[in-house]
Amino acid sequence: AIVAQVKSLNPEFIFLPLYYSEASLFARQSKLAGLNIPMGSADGVADQTFISLAGDASEGYIFTDSFDANNPTTKLSKE
Repeated sequence: AIVAQVKSLNPEFIFLPLYYSEASLFARQSKLAGLNIPMGSADGVADQTFISLAGDASEGYIFTDSFDANNPTTKLSKE
């Protein structure tokens, strides 16, 4: 119902301040409904779990996250 309401507004972009479980559900439902517009979230989706839950609906999804060049995880992702 929410996806249909959003689709009827014909937005250019959707910002979803949600965590990965809710954002992945919205992304999947949007894809099924043919709502093919850019969407994104903050760091609540910055996790592999979002990609796993959203599947191919996560492709092109935009999210923000903090960046620390000295963080061991950042260094690991470069490798």
